[in-house]
Amino acid sequence: MHWVVLGLLFLAAPVADGGEIYRTVDEHGNVLFTDTPSPRQREAAERVDVQPPNTFPSDEATVPSSGSRPLGDILDDVHYRLVISAPRHEETVRSNSGDVDIVTIADPALRGQHRLVLVLDGQALDIEPDGATWHLFNLDRGTHELVLEVVDPNENRPVAQSTPSVFHLQRARL
Repeated sequence: MHWVVLGLLFLAAPVADGGEIYRTVDEHGNVLFTDTPSPRQREAAERVDVQPPNTFPSDEATVPSSGSRPLGDILDDVHYRLVISAPRHEETVRSNSGDVDIVTIADPALRGQHRLVLVLDGQALDIEPDGATWHLFNLDRGTHELVLEVVDPNENRPVAQSTPSVFHLQRARL
């Protein structure tokens, strides 16, 4: 494909400065375009009529004035993809200590002052992840629901939210 573009550029360049273009065929059957055919190909060279390129007038570009949109509106335009990848939805986790590692994915990287919050059974947890892993300790046995949220601390509201994921914790009863 890039050879076609280069060929077209090659064809258009002499037209821009008023030059002529010739088509020749070498001894191997390759078609060549040139502005100066070799002396032995001069007799067999055909002059190529190249049409002027299509052009159109462009609209004048406008630059938005600074501060035309509040930063909060721009940040709200970010569409996050939030996933709880472990434990998988409806997975049963066996942990006698009640410790569970939650692995999450947030894409793209957080913007501005946005931060990740893990919500367990409807309650936002006040813990920070270790990279993409959240370490939960001493959970009660039973069924739990997880949601990952991106929160704007200025408004203390979710900007984005994952699909809820349910896991079941089996824990030995003493």
